[in-house]
Amino acid sequence: LRSVGLLAAGTAVAHVVGLAAAPLLTRLYTPTEFGLLAVFTSIVGIASVVVSLRLELAVPVPPAEEDAAQVVAAGMVVAAVVAGLVAVLVAALGDEVSAALGVPELAPLLGFAPVYLAAWGAYSMLNFWFARRDRFAVIAVVNAVRAVAVAAGQGLLGLTRTGGLGLIAGHALGPVVLACGLLLAVARGDDASPVVRLSWRGVVGVLRRFRSFVVFGTPQALVNALNQSLPA
Repeated sequence: LRSVGLLAAGTAVAHVVGLAAAPLLTRLYTPTEFGLLAVFTSIVGIASVVVSLRLELAVPVPPAEEDAAQVVAAGMVVAAVVAGLVAVLVAALGDEVSAALGVPELAPLLGFAPVYLAAWGAYSMLNFWFARRDRFAVIAVVNAVRAVAVAAGQGLLGLTRTGGLGLIAGHALGPVVLACGLLLAVARGDDASPVVRLSWRGVVGVLRRFRSFVVFGTPQALVNALNQSLPA
C-alpha cells in the first residue's frame, strides 16, 4: 500500500503541475500550435507503445535478477534500433507524411520523434525494472520532475515565440527526463545490474525466449494505440 501511495502521489503532482501550467501555455501558444502538438503526440503515442516490442512486459517474468536485467538491456537496444529506423523514415518521408496528414508545417518538427521514442523505450524498460524491485518512490519522483521540466520547457520556449516548436520540443523533453532520471538512479543505487554488456547474440536470445511478447503483444498494442490516437 505504501508503494502504491507513493506512485499515486507522484502522479498527482505531475497532474497538478500540468493543470497549473495550462493557463500560461494557452496564452503563449495559439490553437493551431496546440493542434500541431496533438498530431505529434498522436504519432509518437502510437509508435511508443511498440518501440520496445513489448519486452517491458517480460521484465517481471524471469525469477533471477540477472535474467531480468538482460531483458531490460535488450529492450533498450531494441528501442534504440527502432528509433534509428524512425529517424531514417522521417528523413526520407517526413514531408510526405506531414502533407498526407494535412499539416505540412509539422515536417521539420518530426525530427523530435526519434529522440522521443528512444528515450521512451529506455524509460519503459527501466520503469518495469524499478517496479519489479519495488522502487516506486523513484518512479514517483522522476514523474514529478518530468512534469515540472516539460511545463518549464514549454513555458520558456513560449516566451521566445518559437510557436509549435516550443510545444513539441517541451513535450519531447518529457521522456528524456524520465529516462535520464531512472538511469541516474541506477547508477547511484544498487540497481546497476541492468547496465550489463549485452551482445547482439544476447539480444537475439532474449527475443527468442520472450518471442510471445513480440509476436502477440506488439500487434495487439499497435491496434489499440491506433484506435485511440489515429482520430486526432
